[in-house]
Amino acid sequence: MRYPELDVIKAAAIVAVVTIHSIRPFWLPDISEWEKLVLLATRFGVPAFLAVSGFLYFNPTPISFSTILRRLRRVLLPYFFVSIAAAAYGHVYPGRLTVRSLWKGVLLGAFFGPYYYVFLLVTFIFASWVLCRLPRRSVTLLAAAALATVFVSESWKPEMWKPFKSIWEVRNPLLWGGWFMLGWAAAAHRDRVFSFTSRHRTAILRLCGTYCIAWAIVMGTGVLTGRPARTGVVTLILTSIVGLFALRPREQQIPHFVEQISDWTYSLYLLHPFFIYFFQDAVAPALGLTVVATTALSALAGLLGALAVTILGRFFLGERSRHVIGS
Repeated sequence: MRYPELDVIKAAAIVAVVTIHSIRPFWLPDISEWEKLVLLATRFGVPAFLAVSGFLYFNPTPISFSTILRRLRRVLLPYFFVSIAAAAYGHVYPGRLTVRSLWKGVLLGAFFGPYYYVFLLVTFIFASWVLCRLPRRSVTLLAAAALATVFVSESWKPEMWKPFKSIWEVRNPLLWGGWFMLGWAAAAHRDRVFSFTSRHRTAILRLCGTYCIAWAIVMGTGVLTGRPARTGVVTLILTSIVGLFALRPREQQIPHFVEQISDWTYSLYLLHPFFIYFFQDAVAPALGLTVVATTALSALAGLLGALAVTILGRFFLGERSRHVIGS
């Protein structure tokens, strides 16, 4: 069954992911305030994808291990092909590789930094085999505990902008599981969720919109810092996901291009770093572009380049493109 609400979330999330990867690394000492603000505003991308995955992977009855293998094949086959291409890219521009080891790069999703999401997704695919065997009430309580863990871990980080201490830190499922469990719990109570959002859609959108505007004003003026600011970011992520979920009235059709982008998000995710990195490594220095122009144009190159390859892949490979590039 297709859920247009999830199409809206996925389409917005992939734009956010491409944008966040177009901005300079957050640990650079000269990163500007506007770059920090954009990084924070687009952080909902990966949590949104995990929440959608939790919703779609939910099953009220135990699933077989063959289902797990089918889901893994859907994720890992295109990831493997793209990882080999990423390793080849690293021979030309070695500064882009997170690791040099072939086995670590493939197993940990570490050739390109954004590929850590694959490691997390594989972890939660395995977890779904256990979750579908738990009582519904236990799942709800587990989702609440997992989200609480996300809030606590984010709020108690000693610094908001710091490089990851290790390759494991960003891949720690405990720091991301709350978002996957949010989607899983929403699917477990989907009738109530859809009924509530349908009846209170306008109020939800007003509350979410007001919070996002207030957050932007407060963060832009620098009133909140430290732990309150970090907690506010997690709240902003949750607010963004809820607002996007309630954005589309159920009786209205969404634009076809939104559905198409939603269907192709995995290939867009896998392919966009190549175009962003090539633009920033080769094109921008040659043209002498400013930071603002480099950021905007590299995001555009990442989205349009990945979209072009996806369309060509679908044209030449048909359904087999799902096993090669992910869509």
